[in-house]
Amino acid sequence: MGIDIWTDGYIFGRAFTYTRTMSQAANQDADVQIIPIDGATSINEFLAGQLKPKRSSLQNTPQQSTFKTPLPVVPITVKSAVSRSSSSALSKSVRKVQSSRYDIYSSTKTVAGGLPSSTVNTTIRYERSYVIVAIVEGRGLAKGEVGLASMDIRHPELCLTQFADTASYDRLHIKLQILNPIEILLPFVCGGSSLLHRGDSKHNFFAVVDSCNPTTAKSLELMTSQKCVTDTEHSLFGVLNHTFTAGGQRLLRSSILQPSTNALNINQRLDAVVELLANEPIFSALRSIVSRMLDVDRLITLCSHTPNNETIKIIEFKMQQLLHLKHTLEYVDQLKEKIGLLKSPIFQNCFEMLNDTRFNDILVKIYTVINEDARVSKSVLDMKMQKCFAVRSNLNGLLDLARQTYSELLIEIQRTCSAVVEETGIPFGIGFTADRGFFLKIYANRNTFPKNPPPLLVNISKRSNLVTCTTKGLIKLNDRVTEAKTEIMLMSNIVITELLASIRGNISCLFNLTDVISKCDFISSLANNCLMANSYFCALFLIPDSNECLDNAFLEMYRPIFGDSIALQQCRHPILENFSANPIIPNDVYIGPAANFVLITGPNMTGKSTYLKMVAVVQIMAQMGSFVPASNPVVRIADRIFTRAGQNDDMENNKSAFQVEMNDVSYILKNFTKNSLIIIDELARSTSAEEGYALSHAICEEFIASQAFVIFSTHFLDLANLDGLYSNVENFCFSAQIAGNKDKEDKIVLNHHLKRGSYRGPLYGFEVASLSKFPVEVIDRARQLAMEIRAQREANANHDDLEIRRKRATQKLAFRLKQAKENARTVSKEVMIEHFRNLKAEYLNEIAECDALEKLVNDLSPNFNDIS
Repeated sequence: MGIDIWTDGYIFGRAFTYTRTMSQAANQDADVQIIPIDGATSINEFLAGQLKPKRSSLQNTPQQSTFKTPLPVVPITVKSAVSRSSSSALSKSVRKVQSSRYDIYSSTKTVAGGLPSSTVNTTIRYERSYVIVAIVEGRGLAKGEVGLASMDIRHPELCLTQFADTASYDRLHIKLQILNPIEILLPFVCGGSSLLHRGDSKHNFFAVVDSCNPTTAKSLELMTSQKCVTDTEHSLFGVLNHTFTAGGQRLLRSSILQPSTNALNINQRLDAVVELLANEPIFSALRSIVSRMLDVDRLITLCSHTPNNETIKIIEFKMQQLLHLKHTLEYVDQLKEKIGLLKSPIFQNCFEMLNDTRFNDILVKIYTVINEDARVSKSVLDMKMQKCFAVRSNLNGLLDLARQTYSELLIEIQRTCSAVVEETGIPFGIGFTADRGFFLKIYANRNTFPKNPPPLLVNISKRSNLVTCTTKGLIKLNDRVTEAKTEIMLMSNIVITELLASIRGNISCLFNLTDVISKCDFISSLANNCLMANSYFCALFLIPDSNECLDNAFLEMYRPIFGDSIALQQCRHPILENFSANPIIPNDVYIGPAANFVLITGPNMTGKSTYLKMVAVVQIMAQMGSFVPASNPVVRIADRIFTRAGQNDDMENNKSAFQVEMNDVSYILKNFTKNSLIIIDELARSTSAEEGYALSHAICEEFIASQAFVIFSTHFLDLANLDGLYSNVENFCFSAQIAGNKDKEDKIVLNHHLKRGSYRGPLYGFEVASLSKFPVEVIDRARQLAMEIRAQREANANHDDLEIRRKRATQKLAFRLKQAKENARTVSKEVMIEHFRNLKAEYLNEIAECDALEKLVNDLSPNFNDIS
């Protein structure tokens, strides 16, 4: 048996996925070995008893369990549980979470026999998860590492991950957030011990909820808005989500939370997006086809798992999913035709998976049993009729007889309703619902329904302007219709069961079909997000193996290039751009090896936090294979993305806002690497000024000594002196201006533009204080003292610091010229000339600023000497 091994680098740990197809498992006498997790007594008897782990002591060498049967798909409940018997630090960490998980359906119905109902809770846009996770902690030489096995029970795929973690299992929390499991298995660490209190043996379960909601995903609003955890629209997921299928939505979600670090895979996604944008007719046709193709995951469930007790609801569900499969397979040839016209590696791979004769074989088998004109309908009554008459005639005599009876009953219902209309004189219409069956209805606003209805009418119900009722004769006919429909379903089930058994051997191709639909839906969603911008743009990137250029693409988003720096021109926050009523002010971003620490100062409400989040969100978009809202974007691939923003305490764990802040920073300091992107917004605001400045200074020095890219915003203006101590520190600020109005009153003006240098005024806090009706003399005195302190601080800058700044400016210019030479092949001559002009202007401005500051020091030194 061949085992497909897929590997990819991800931001959160190293993963290896082992896959086998259903046909391989069913047709070949091959073994697939898995590591048993001791104490796995849930998940419906651990996958319905077909995967039985051999119990072994964790102190000994783990034994392996072997199974030769196809991976079964089992009924799932919404309970997310871990056994209370686990008493290790690992189990305590997993249990130490809240009870409000927003990305798992909490009210999804499950029909008898364990098959999910077609009616689901659509309040939240996330697709229900079917992932089960087993976790074990390393011992001996592997101490400090965590082993994790995850499996979506609808797919024959087992993912094994091993990574080093902290004592608080922070990386495990992040991984669980990405996987979004409905159930977690933990080992019995005390399985061989005797219980002192029998009460502990009760079946107690603890919900694994929101345990892995990392700070980054929350602060950047990747999946939900910070204002409301159920609001997915005002998030990065909501901005990028133009998918039609559940599989495409799952792939988008995992790509946002776990962007790839493999440059080859990212560029292949970008190539696919570019090719779709360059071929608009194919793009539109592809979107149209994908929107019509239904999710076949549930049919895979039917083919791989046979319910023990088949009720009428299960039979109807089987019939509906079979019609879904027929409907989807009828579009496979169209999808293959459109994908075959594309040359990107992703689409070529999809074409190879669709170039499988088993799709046509399955469709031919379905046509031998199901009428070709049977279709999927959104109407309840129409879908009911499609199910009853889906199976071809002359396959089962009893089925044909039951359908004839059913048709006669429908005609009798029409006659009965017509008789009621003639007898009462009320122009009733015929209504139908799944619960009530057929009934009479009329809109009362037409003044046609009498105030005193005739006694023939029963069960009269008024809702708004709609009046519904029925008769005793109609109730009896509904009962007979239900009996006839039940007989039809039972007879149809015999034929359907034989059909499903005949196509079970080819079920592995349906997994490939699901993957193809998900990929096409995901890539087209990214391309559609680009087309939603309405600004003219000429791309500089040619289509692979073609001389065609995107000269007529209407885009405000550009394809990122991956290098050793982050350079974004006219960058905008993608979430803010989509939902803000005010014009968006774009800003430039540059972080490079020679200037990897960016310090941002400025007053409140100028845009510091938005700027920091913008950089992180654009980084994620680039690494997931999306175009980004910035001109000529260059991005360095980050292996980890850390954020520290906000100021919230943790009352449940008795932690102050400052302690929560220090815990987050401690985690960052222990886990960041030279390829990480770190975003820190206004650190140490919750403590004294002296302690806050000292902590911020020490933390900044740790980051400055590394090669990680760091953006650090602060109100501690003295931190700007780091610019003179370290050559890799850049100072930027968001400024504010004072402008007078018609009433000759000063007014603060915020332009939200980032500029080079540290913040020097105006003193914005005094303007805010004046709005609170402070005494004028108090504010004037405070402003005078602040100006004296600032003047003295600027005067303390000595000639040595200025000389360091001059040398640093020269070094920076040399590095940027070298970098421009390396990127000369990827940009046009005009862009390079403009870039050189900007470099020259920045260098001359910085030298001029040093000269002006030196003159100021020389002028003020005698005055301060006299004061001293």
